[in-house]
Amino acid sequence: MRYKKFKEDFPASNTIKAINLIHKLISKKTGKKVFLSPYPEEFKNTEGKFKALIAVTSNNKVIRYCYPINQQGKKIVSIDIFYTYKNYMLNKPPDATIDCSNVNIVQIVGLIINFVNQDVEVSNDVTYNVIEESVKKNKIPLVIAEGVIVRTKGKKSETITKLINQWLDDKQIDDILLANTRLSHLWRDFNYWYKELSNIDLPMISEVTFRTYILDYLDSVGLKNIFIKTINVTKGQKQVVINTDNSSEIAYKDMQHLKMNLNDMRRFMEESISSVIKGYLNGLVICGQAGFGKTTTVLEMIKDSGKKAEIVNTIKNMSHLYNIFYQNNNENSIIVFDDCVEIFNKKYMGMVLAALDDRKERIINFPVEAGKDIKKFNPNLVFIGKVIILTNIPKKKIPKAYFSRTVPIEISGNIQETIDDIRINLENVMPEIPIEQKVEVLDFIEKIQKDILSIDFRTFKRCLIYYLTGSPNWKKHIYFLLSSS
Repeated sequence: MRYKKFKEDFPASNTIKAINLIHKLISKKTGKKVFLSPYPEEFKNTEGKFKALIAVTSNNKVIRYCYPINQQGKKIVSIDIFYTYKNYMLNKPPDATIDCSNVNIVQIVGLIINFVNQDVEVSNDVTYNVIEESVKKNKIPLVIAEGVIVRTKGKKSETITKLINQWLDDKQIDDILLANTRLSHLWRDFNYWYKELSNIDLPMISEVTFRTYILDYLDSVGLKNIFIKTINVTKGQKQVVINTDNSSEIAYKDMQHLKMNLNDMRRFMEESISSVIKGYLNGLVICGQAGFGKTTTVLEMIKDSGKKAEIVNTIKNMSHLYNIFYQNNNENSIIVFDDCVEIFNKKYMGMVLAALDDRKERIINFPVEAGKDIKKFNPNLVFIGKVIILTNIPKKKIPKAYFSRTVPIEISGNIQETIDDIRINLENVMPEIPIEQKVEVLDFIEKIQKDILSIDFRTFKRCLIYYLTGSPNWKKHIYFLLSSS
């Protein structure tokens, strides 16, 4: 599965099998494990352009299997040997190169074994050509093969590598699990393993170090953790790009920029109403602040769309509610429960929730307790209509069952936000009144807002009426109307 992404970069499968066979023999003869990375690199030397598979031994030596980029079949033509991983990472020339055209498989294994054991003797019947490199290769900070990590940066890298490798082996964790598990969960598992299960005599590492190693590991094999996001965060005066699976904790410690003002809420409400009218949503609950114009907005938008609004202010009984759905079971009618106090009554909730459901078929069953009228109706109504519920009840008091079946939109704001919203929409409030007079009244209300209990569009209209009486005491009247004392 790892090879799929880089299929075009790899030599033939029989060549890879041969390399793995060589590694088994080397490990058996030297006692050193050899780990083949599936991540190919590209480089250039005096012989031309090449690609290579990289193998790392447990004693920190590098074996580079080279093949020409444009060669069909991608046969290994040479093998480069680096005595230290550091030299390889620093782009230094290989310590030796085996020309595979002049040696057989037995000789290749013998030579590599000698290199791994640091027991290199030049044989008379075997030649090796050291090739000068003039290339820049893509540095791989972490080389991984078969679930094993080899890191080269830092004095503790060998210790850390051994620690993480042991965890991977003990818990039998593969690449797919690493890519599909949140890093915080992997860290928790690693922490538990270290404290409760392992007998390893190595110091513990930090979560930051653990995360870094795992991310580098996945990157080296061409995989990404599905929970990792790249986000921009501000540190002092700088914008820093980081990879994290804790984006909510890092990027959104301050949520203020995500909050909506009343004008934002109105736009959201209008877009949601439009979604019901167009048939994207089966229903909607708009709740909260009174006097915001919820009813007016809903009825105007339904009218402008050419559909019919069936307004319901009360529910008499189960039969009456069933009849409402029955009579408006079509795509051109939208049932609007406007400040209908019974709509959240447990007695009627089951039928209302069935109408709001997001299933392909919404079945409304005729109420058993109204059985005497069953002949008038279809006992199992397949409902295709739409429902909008308008209420001044705050969102927190609405039964939770409604939350999973519809979109509850709460309109709420403090006094200053409401005053600002009224100011933005002054032209639409009693348009027959000159704007200067409306501004004068609103300015006065803003000055006394600390003593105000509440303000909304409906209340503001009443304040305008007191102003229009022409009474010299209009400010006293408005203050008395709005204040808590």
